[in-house]
Amino acid sequence: MQSTYGRPRVSLFDQLPAELVSYILDLSTHAPSYEQDPSQGVFSMESTIKPFELASCLGSRLRRIAVGTSSLWTSILITHADLYCQDEDGEWMLNPDRLLHQLVRSKEQPIDVVIYARDEDECDLSIHNDTNYRPTFGPKAMRAALKILLSQVRRWRSLAIYTDMWAPMHEALSCLDDVPLSINNGVVAPFLESITLHRHNPYVATSGSGTFVPHHLRDVSPHPFNALLGNATGDARRFPRLRHLNLYGVHLNWDALPDLLPTAMPMSTSSRQGLQTLELAYHAEDVRPSTDAFFRMLGAAPRLRKFVLRVSGPHEPATAFAPAVWSSRPHVSLPLLEDLDISYLDAWETAHILSRMHAPNLRALSIEDGTPGDSIEDEDASGLLGYIGDGLLVDNRDANRTLVWTSDACAGAPFPKLEKISLRKVLARAPSLTRCLYGTRDLKELEMEAPTLEFLGALFPDEQGAVPCPKLETLSARNLRDFQTECARECLARVLEARRHCKAAGVEATLTTCAEEELLRRAALGDDEEEEDEDSFMDEDYDAMDFDYSESDGAETGTETDEESGGTDHHYHHLSFDTKTFSQETEADAFKLGGTFNDPVFDAQYAAVWAGLQAQVHGGVQVAAQ
Repeated sequence: MQSTYGRPRVSLFDQLPAELVSYILDLSTHAPSYEQDPSQGVFSMESTIKPFELASCLGSRLRRIAVGTSSLWTSILITHADLYCQDEDGEWMLNPDRLLHQLVRSKEQPIDVVIYARDEDECDLSIHNDTNYRPTFGPKAMRAALKILLSQVRRWRSLAIYTDMWAPMHEALSCLDDVPLSINNGVVAPFLESITLHRHNPYVATSGSGTFVPHHLRDVSPHPFNALLGNATGDARRFPRLRHLNLYGVHLNWDALPDLLPTAMPMSTSSRQGLQTLELAYHAEDVRPSTDAFFRMLGAAPRLRKFVLRVSGPHEPATAFAPAVWSSRPHVSLPLLEDLDISYLDAWETAHILSRMHAPNLRALSIEDGTPGDSIEDEDASGLLGYIGDGLLVDNRDANRTLVWTSDACAGAPFPKLEKISLRKVLARAPSLTRCLYGTRDLKELEMEAPTLEFLGALFPDEQGAVPCPKLETLSARNLRDFQTECARECLARVLEARRHCKAAGVEATLTTCAEEELLRRAALGDDEEEEDEDSFMDEDYDAMDFDYSESDGAETGTETDEESGGTDHHYHHLSFDTKTFSQETEADAFKLGGTFNDPVFDAQYAAVWAGLQAQVHGGVQVAAQ
């Protein structure tokens, strides 16, 4: 570009000082997103790609500035793109060039490391069961990468390793557990704030066998993270700055782990002290922490703010939950815990775990039924939901017990400041639901995935006019079955009208079917399919509705004995919920004689066919045995 005087015109950007250009490039690379989860640290995928794009696309001056700006090169990502050839065993080898360039260019800056060794093309890892499949990013590539990275371990700020199979993760653990390279006294990784070890194969934990696979690689080092802790001893052998620990499908020596967590006083004013996020997810029963190790781990993290427990935690025989045994367990105080995410295989076991946790400031609670879709029996979470409402451990799995406490019996709720509850595929009877909702009086947001109509009916006020969740503002019911939709709409309308009559807060409610959820999911992924509008309800829209609410309809009363409740009589009632009152005649007819679910002719024919199939199967087994 020429100026009016025939001299080259210099752009305004080229006139900026190198320091300012460097700062602009740094902001464009590492500026945090509004949607970024703080518990995941400062790392983002974009920050690993942006420096190379800048260095290849900019002019010579800007390229020199980009290469010389050490803060641009602090996010290190190792993937399949760094593999280049196979050895004699057919295992892919690592090309270290890009990794070495980043380590050199980052100079002495703290670095965030991600090793993404997942196989994107593998559609169903559960069928391989970790024994007959060789991952592309294998153990040799993992060891080669960590061998280089451990030479710079003093600069690590975060470490995240993602695999599908256990073999490369086991190799990573072996590297991290090796004798430290440094001979200096003290912790080798003093700046480490986040550790994420993620083996993405939840089928191993939920398959029902309870056994870890592959069996020959189950054992782990008795000294976890030895290469990161150096030669420090005693109380000095801890991660001084560790804030986030995520163990997804990865087990360690649980007995040793609590002694490695940073020390922190529960009510310290410093926001930089102690573990703040802990995730334990998808561990087979034989590699889970013991009850003592589990509660020691929580006790070592008094400043914990977010706890994720998904198909993990201690697994005990039923006899361990006897009141005389379990009540002797010490309570763990978590005064700063605000977010709790739970996925269970045994809801009754989970209720007992919660009973030993004192978290009075919990704000958000997410509960999911973690049993696999092919499970024969549904897991009843009545005891768990009931405990959340009133703090009483009452086993409600007995189908004959259908009564619940009255609203004034829920004063002992263990989490009195709950503002949000998410229930995903949770099954429970209405009485326990009522206990839960009456005990969460500050609840403002309720999310339910695949709920039954009983869940909606539990939001009705009782005959005295007491309203469950009187401060509720948002109600979301997702993944409703198509045959439930009309009935759910009418039920929800009646619930909102009844709550309005009782002067409860206005509720914005949303219902979405499975089909609508799929459309929304595809739209979020960028598909061009047309989205269907959600069915939204505002209780103000039903002022003109002819609503007949009888306080006495469906009410049952009773008393639980001392033996069942631990020595106290409790009076309770049950609000029945009859789907026939909501004009779903076709659904009601299906259960009448001759209907879809009560057809003697069909049942007799089907029984004969089933008997024939069983005979064929047993006959085939006998032939195979012979």
